Amino acid sequence: MTGFALLIGVFPPAFIVFMCLSALAFNLFVFPHISGRFFEREAELKKGYALGMIVYPASLLFLSLCFGNQFYMGMAWMVMGFGDGFAGLIGSRYPKPRLSWNKKKSWAGLLSFVFFGFFAALTFYFWYDYMVSTKLDLEMSFWVFFLILFGVIVAGIFESFEGWIDDNIVVPFSLALILYYGHSGINEVLINSFQELFTQQYIYVLFSVLFAALAFLSKKMDWKGAVAGVFIAIALLAAEGVFALLLLGVFFATGTLASSYQKSLKKKRNLPGSKEKTRSWQNAFANAGPAVLFAILSMLYPDASEQYIVMMAASLAAATADTLSSELGMVTGKKFYNILNFQETKAGPDGSVSLSGLFFGLIGAVLIALFSIPIFPMWPVLLVIVFCGFMGTIFDSLLGAGPEHARLMNNHTVNFTSCLLAGVLAGFIIHFLSPLVF
Repeated sequence: MTGFALLIGVFPPAFIVFMCLSALAFNLFVFPHISGRFFEREAELKKGYALGMIVYPASLLFLSLCFGNQFYMGMAWMVMGFGDGFAGLIGSRYPKPRLSWNKKKSWAGLLSFVFFGFFAALTFYFWYDYMVSTKLDLEMSFWVFFLILFGVIVAGIFESFEGWIDDNIVVPFSLALILYYGHSGINEVLINSFQELFTQQYIYVLFSVLFAALAFLSKKMDWKGAVAGVFIAIALLAAEGVFALLLLGVFFATGTLASSYQKSLKKKRNLPGSKEKTRSWQNAFANAGPAVLFAILSMLYPDASEQYIVMMAASLAAATADTLSSELGMVTGKKFYNILNFQETKAGPDGSVSLSGLFFGLIGAVLIALFSIPIFPMWPVLLVIVFCGFMGTIFDSLLGAGPEHARLMNNHTVNFTSCLLAGVLAGFIIHFLSPLVF
């Protein structure tokens, strides 16, 4: 039913209201008879009805009547369908670690809700903007991008609580209200003051120092790694501004979470990285060094700055993809293969890959591409970032199975080289696409 949200903007509002009303009537009077109540849970069979089947179309109907612009309803509809659906699917597949406030749900489910819900919301945004002849007042910008992300995160947190309000009510209404009131500018003075604050570069430098201090105190990095992280952040900020700093933060946050996932299992299996307590300056420069290089080149050669910025984003996409692929793939993969000869092996050796690891690598590349939308809202460029970021994991595995296995390279040089190659590949592709996208 979620796909029908794409009809908003194509058909008049009255048709959308009629469609929601028809879906409600169908779920109430027709579907229970033709399905034999096969899809209902045991508790729903005892009650005599499936509350979700009724509340879902009823919420959409109410939203379509509440808002004069059904754009907000469509955003909520897409997030509810994709976010909630993938949260249940992936959360049941990876039930641990559990949420501290709801042991029935997992972090994997919550993060899946945010990731897929955010992707669905952005998809609907660009679809609606393309289909509706009158352009949206809600033009894509750095702040609208985060308004949507904030709304999805809040909706995901509400969805993770259980029992107080049906998630088919709280998810769409919380997101729709955040977007509506955020757009209407009720807090315009507050928003303007925050924008003025965050345009001051020293605020970001302060944040970088605070995050480095937090990483050091939590023993995620030693003091050399923390200092290197601050210098990298300042270099990226000076060259490309807050956009580059944002991508660096996404890489660090996702890498830290992935490294911490199933830490005890990694130690039990004696997997690579399980005994590493803190990261140092080599880790920082191996993963973010190519991005700094491309950012500096964009500053030195302003005529080709857009191409170098894409290369920078692709290198960070490769670093993120490789980290998620290795850290999550080694504990979730079922079968592992040597990337050179495709012979079955075990988790851990240089050059071993799994379908699960490759999937998480793709997710990491997509994540960086999503956060690149405020600066590159063009699908061809985003696809280049995803493709080259994913290829970074392939480069890493090939180098690991070859030169690293032969002791010609170590892990840090492999990481640096694979991220560098991903950026160079992106630059090569963008060179031919630039007449079409820039």
